[in-house]
Amino acid sequence: MYSIHTLADRLSRSATIPLGRRRYEEQADAAFQAFRRAYPAYDTTTDLDRMRAAEYARLDQQGHVYLDYTGGGLYAESQLREHLALLNNQVFGNPHSKNLTSMATTELVEHARAYVLQFFNASPDEYMVIFTPNATGALKLVGESYPFAPGGNFLLTSDNHNSVNGIREFARSKGANVTYVPLTPPDLRADAGALARGLELARPGAHNLFAYPAQSNFSGVQHPLPWIAYAQARGWDVLLDAAAFAPTNRLDLSVWHPDFVDISFYKIFGYPTGTGCLLARRSAVQKLQRPWYAGGTITFSSVLGDGHYLTPGPAGFEDGTVNYLSLPAVELGLKQIESVGIDTIRTRVRCLTGWLIEQLTALHHSNGQPVVQLYGPASTHRRGGTVQVNFFDPAGRMIDCAAVEQLANDQRISLRAGCHCNPGAREIALGFTRAELAGCFSADNGQTFEQFLGEIAGKTTGALRASIGLASNFADVYAYVQFAKTFIDRPAGAGDCASECNNHRQTNNGQLSNHQRTMPIIECCSSSQYADASFQSTPKCSTTETTNMLDPQPATNRPLVWLRRYLPAELLCTLTALLGAWVAAALTGSPAAVAIAGTWGENVGFYGMMLSREIAQRGLRALPAIIRDLVLEFGLAEALDSLLLRPALMYTGQMLAPNTALGVVAGKVAADIIFYVPTIISYELLRRRARHTLVHKTLIVTKGG
Repeated sequence: MYSIHTLADRLSRSATIPLGRRRYEEQADAAFQAFRRAYPAYDTTTDLDRMRAAEYARLDQQGHVYLDYTGGGLYAESQLREHLALLNNQVFGNPHSKNLTSMATTELVEHARAYVLQFFNASPDEYMVIFTPNATGALKLVGESYPFAPGGNFLLTSDNHNSVNGIREFARSKGANVTYVPLTPPDLRADAGALARGLELARPGAHNLFAYPAQSNFSGVQHPLPWIAYAQARGWDVLLDAAAFAPTNRLDLSVWHPDFVDISFYKIFGYPTGTGCLLARRSAVQKLQRPWYAGGTITFSSVLGDGHYLTPGPAGFEDGTVNYLSLPAVELGLKQIESVGIDTIRTRVRCLTGWLIEQLTALHHSNGQPVVQLYGPASTHRRGGTVQVNFFDPAGRMIDCAAVEQLANDQRISLRAGCHCNPGAREIALGFTRAELAGCFSADNGQTFEQFLGEIAGKTTGALRASIGLASNFADVYAYVQFAKTFIDRPAGAGDCASECNNHRQTNNGQLSNHQRTMPIIECCSSSQYADASFQSTPKCSTTETTNMLDPQPATNRPLVWLRRYLPAELLCTLTALLGAWVAAALTGSPAAVAIAGTWGENVGFYGMMLSREIAQRGLRALPAIIRDLVLEFGLAEALDSLLLRPALMYTGQMLAPNTALGVVAGKVAADIIFYVPTIISYELLRRRARHTLVHKTLIVTKGG
C-alpha cells in the first residue's frame, strides 16, 4: 500500500491528529489489513498502485489526499510527455483545408473520433462522435436542436446536473411539457412508480425526450441503464448523462443504446480540459434541427442567395474550429485508462467507497448522536464513488460544510463543499419543500443568492462531497476517516469555524427534523478569531457565539458573549494587579510606583490569559495571527489605558481609599469601565466584518458546487 508512510509523517505533525509517526503507521497498517479481509477484491487492483507510483507520484511527494474525482480527474505524467512530444515533433494547422499541415491535423482528429467510439464499444454505423467543449456543450447542443413542440414532452429525473435541467428552458420555449420524476430518501433513487407514470406521457407522433444521469454527481446513485430500452419502447428518445459515470464504470454502447450521451474527458483522465463530446445515434441526429450555423459546420453558405447547407456528419454540429491540438491527448488519455482497465478501476472504487461509508456512518459522539449524515445509498449496491455527507456536533447541530472544507485544507485533503450543481438531489436530501422554494422565483427582476438564502430562512444549501477515482488508494480514505474522527464530541464553533445554531432551533429528545438538520452553522473562519478576510491556514475560532448569517443582529445575548470572552481574564488580572501593587508598595512605598506596577501587573495577567486561550484553540503556529488580532481588538484602547488612564485612576484611588489594595481595585474598576467601551466597539466591528466575509466566501463555495 503506497503513501501510508508519507501521510503518517505529515499527519503525525498535525494538530488534529496527535499521533506519532510510528503509532499512526501501525494503526493505518492494521486498518489496511482489516480492510483487505473485508474487501478481498481490492488485492486484484494492485496495478493501480504501480500506476500511482509511476504516474501520480506528485500526490505522495506533496502530501495530497485528493478526493475530488467527480470534480475533475487527474492526469498521468506520461499523458503530458507523449502529448508534448507529439506537438514538438510535428507541424499541425487548422483542419479546415487540404494543405499538408491541415490534413495532418484532420487525420489526428478523425483518429481520436474513432478511438472514442472504440473505447465505448460503439459501432460507427450506429453512433457518431461530435466533439464539444465539455459535457455541458454536448447537452446544450441537444437542448437547442431537439424538435420540442406542443404535445411533446421533456421528462427528467430530479437528480440531474444543472446542465441537464437547463434543457427545460428550450422545451418550454417551444411549448413542450416538462415533468420531473421525484426521488425517494434516504437513498435518493428515482421513484419507480412516478417514473412509470411519466414514461406513459409520451404521445404517438410527438417528440419526447427523457434525460437522466447514469450516476448522480451528488449522491453517487447509479440509475438503471435498462431504463434506456424501456423508455425507447414507449416512444422516448433517451439522453444519458454519463459525465460522472464514465470515469469509473464501463459504458458499453453495444449493450445499451441511448440516443444521446454526453462526456467530459477531463472527468475521466484529467487532461486535456475544455474537450468533451456528444455520442449520438445517427438515427436520433436526423431529428435535430440546428437553430443556426457557424464556420466549420457548413459545406457552403451564401449572403446573396440567403441560404446554407450543413456539413453531413459530426462536423455539422461542431461549431467553429474544434480544439484540434488537444484532441490527440484524448486518445492518449483513453489508452491510459485501457492500460489498467476500467473494470479494475471500478473494483477499486467500489471497495474504497464501501469501506469509507462504513467508517463514516459508524462515527458517533459519546452521547450516541451520529457525527455525519450520509446523503445517498449506505451500501455499494448500484452506487458509485461519490460520498456526500454533512457533519453534526453532539447536540445534533450541523457544522457548515464550507467550514469543514477549510479544515480539511489544513490537512491537505481535497474535498468539495457546495450544492454541486444538482439542485434536485440537494433539495430532497436537505429536506426542502416546494412551498419553501416557490417564493424564491416570484421576482420579475431576478434575485441575488443572498436574497435566496433569506427566502429559505437560512437553511443550508450544501454538503461535503468526497469522490474516489483512478489514483485513489486506502491511505486516502483512511486519512479522511482520521480527519472525520476529529469531530467526535466537538461542539459546533469549537475551533471548526462553525457557529452554534439559531436560538429557535432546538432538538426534540435528541432527534432532529429535516428542517432542523438543514439549519446552517456559520461563524468566524480564518486564522483570526473574528474571521477576517484572509482565510489563512489555521481556521480556528475563539468564541462559540451564535449568529445568523444574514441577520445583522446577533442571535445570542451580546453581554453574555462579552462576559464569556473577557471575564476569565479579568478575574486573573485583578490578582496580578494586586500582586504587582503589593510588590511595588513593599519596595518603594510610592503611590505612583504602585499605580504603574498595578497597571502592568494587570496587563501581564489579562493578556497572558487571552494569549494562552487563543494558542490552546488555534495552535502555536497561529501565534503571529493571534498577536495581530489582539492588537486589532485592544490596540488603541490599550495604548491610552496603560500609558495614561489606568495609572492615573489607580493613583487617584489610593489617594481617596482607606488602603492601597482598595484604591488599586477601585482605580482598576473605573479604568475598566472606560477601557471596555472602545474595546467592545472594536470587537463588534471586527466580528461584523468577519460575518460578512464568511457569508461572501460561503456563497462562493455554495454557488460554485
